Amino acid sequence: MSIARVAFREWFGLRAAEAGILAALYQTSAGFLSAAQLARLAAVTPGSVSVHMVSLRQALDTEAIDSERRRGYRLTDEGRAECREALRQVGEELRRAS
Repeated sequence: MSIARVAFREWFGLRAAEAGILAALYQTSAGFLSAAQLARLAAVTPGSVSVHMVSLRQALDTEAIDSERRRGYRLTDEGRAECREALRQVGEELRRAS
């Protein structure tokens, strides 16, 4: 399990599957990821990706995730910045706790 997945789960209050999808989106530099690619990377079923996207869009800013028919999903610049800030904040909390 990636550090990003754990941090996103805690910071945004996500379920494991949603945190996995968000981590996959954050960690890719490929642009768009299809539902099948996200499902494989997050260990969920392809049919459940759109359901998890609803929860992700509620947890993040409304403009954080972009989708295009036939291309898939990607983080917007705003979404990437929000994830980066979450990782920074979680890192700070961990440093203070140790």
